[in-house]
Amino acid sequence: MRVLRPFLFFFASIVGLMAPTVTPAQQLWSGILDTTHGADWTRAGAQNNHSQGWTQCGTTIAPYSGSAATINSALSSCGANQYVLLGSGTFNLSSGITIGKSNVALRGSGADQTLLVFGSGASSGCNGLGALVCIQGPNVSAGSNPAGTNWAAGYAQGGNQITLASASGVTPNQTMLILDQCDDGTTGVPCSGTVTDNGGFFVCSASYSSSGPSGCAGEAPSNAYRTLRSQIQMTYATAVSGNTVTIADPVVAPNWRSSQSPQVWLYSPVVNSGIENLSVDGTSANQDGIKFYGCMNCWVAGNRIVNPNKRAITLFESAHVDVQENYSYGAQNSDPYCISPDYTSFLKIENNIIQRCRSTIVYEGPDVGTVVAYNLSIGDWDGGTSYMWFSLWTHSSASMYNLYEGNIGNGIVFDNIHGSHQMNTIFRDYYSGWEPGKNTQTNAVYSAAFARYTHIIGSVLGHSGYHSAYQSQTATSSAIIVLGAGGDSNGVPVDPKVLGTSMRWGNYDTVNAAVRWVASEVPALDPLLPNLVPLTQSLPPSFYLASKPSWWGSEPWPPIGPDVSSGTVYGSGGSTTWASQSVAGHANNTPALDCYKNVMGGPADGSGGVLTFSAGTCYGGGVISSGPPPTPPTGLTATVN
Repeated sequence: MRVLRPFLFFFASIVGLMAPTVTPAQQLWSGILDTTHGADWTRAGAQNNHSQGWTQCGTTIAPYSGSAATINSALSSCGANQYVLLGSGTFNLSSGITIGKSNVALRGSGADQTLLVFGSGASSGCNGLGALVCIQGPNVSAGSNPAGTNWAAGYAQGGNQITLASASGVTPNQTMLILDQCDDGTTGVPCSGTVTDNGGFFVCSASYSSSGPSGCAGEAPSNAYRTLRSQIQMTYATAVSGNTVTIADPVVAPNWRSSQSPQVWLYSPVVNSGIENLSVDGTSANQDGIKFYGCMNCWVAGNRIVNPNKRAITLFESAHVDVQENYSYGAQNSDPYCISPDYTSFLKIENNIIQRCRSTIVYEGPDVGTVVAYNLSIGDWDGGTSYMWFSLWTHSSASMYNLYEGNIGNGIVFDNIHGSHQMNTIFRDYYSGWEPGKNTQTNAVYSAAFARYTHIIGSVLGHSGYHSAYQSQTATSSAIIVLGAGGDSNGVPVDPKVLGTSMRWGNYDTVNAAVRWVASEVPALDPLLPNLVPLTQSLPPSFYLASKPSWWGSEPWPPIGPDVSSGTVYGSGGSTTWASQSVAGHANNTPALDCYKNVMGGPADGSGGVLTFSAGTCYGGGVISSGPPPTPPTGLTATVN
């Protein structure tokens, strides 16, 4: 990951953006966000109840030392809707664990009871990516699948029926569809032309050049998608009639259009499988922790991941996956990304604790429709530099329409290192923009050049006594919010469109020491995709939860925002902790912070060694025993096409 360093035309190529949208159902964000600015985030995550009600497969496996073959054999022998149970104690394993089939779960007796300790060289193949524990589908990736099926019609935002040139090979409730199209300014298969800024909703994964100018990225793209096809949406078919396919998730973005040569390519994932209630220790293995490769409606919940190489949890070419109630500690790599989505859609990364990992949740590939909510990032490891490494980091192109809600950490960045981002929403988060001893890149929110249409709503931002500026368009460590900064190795200029399209509404910041409801900070006059000034200063508790969830416990709901007046985030804390301030009472503890502080006994600055963790103890069972509310359709199976 690179350190961030310190009027356009939009006519012909943007015509398709102005097509009418399908009127969506009432959303929790209605009245705050325009219909073109939000997604149906209630659909994020696995559409099932995890392994609730499943039966045990075989006998409980007792702790042992040696190859993981016993566990892998048990998983391979399971029938549908069964789980393999590992007993309490330490498993010293010399090889990795692989789940390669649908409707199977690996369950421990608790993350504080079932301890998987992997030795040097231990790894599952995971289709060549490697991991200590892997759920993998067939090895079919965007990079190795240059031919797709042309997507002929059905581009309207909010629609759920698309017409393909041929629907051959599409089976309802079995086939995952990956939609993609050429970056702006290019067309064809493969895409050709010059990636050119349209002045608005600009999708780009090409390096910036001042000649023209063209491109957007500070460096070359480094993602797994097809060249110059960075925009994706992953969903699955629910019905087929001729060449018309009904998709489970409505079209999210407003810019799909025939001029960009949209295509669909088909994938047959593992579905309805998960890993739960165990501890994975990679201290001696020099390998990533838990990885999903080609998975739909899967989950990783209630686990502890200790000292993986670079990534604790990776999600690759997967959609509708729950990452819930996990605890991740440390990393061995000098550039770690502890939870890492890469070419994904509609994930739910919720209520996780990440301690002593420099960059805690990092997007390495495009994504759409994901919810990242109520996670705690604390004690972010920094490698001894003066830079503050942001807790949440969007490090790919075409990550769009994602929701960040209720998170607590040092900051969030949408960089331009590998491309542009659009329409991401920050709601009721608390970012301090500060860490002890750091004086560079200390911002609560950083939206770089070409990261347009960022919404910052109802959040708490800044560190009193440190920040001296509310916002800036250039890279500066003194500002709480940076909007549109350029820089990096290719000389990317400041992008004024970021400031002009970004929404700030109902945030408390420590420079103004007040909640701001400022009409001029809402992009009501944007000529392409305006968001009218809300008629209310009343914000809903959540943009994706209809009510307080069962795993919430006794903490106040909602925990953060302008309508929270007596919050004491982390308590009184000393001046050396990032969460030491009362921020006028607008931020309170979340369940993850309460678990870390009061149950696990974690220090306020995130220092110290790995802690004992039990999701059941912290959250009273939470999603581990009950799962999220069921949402049809269920019963998905995998078929290789």
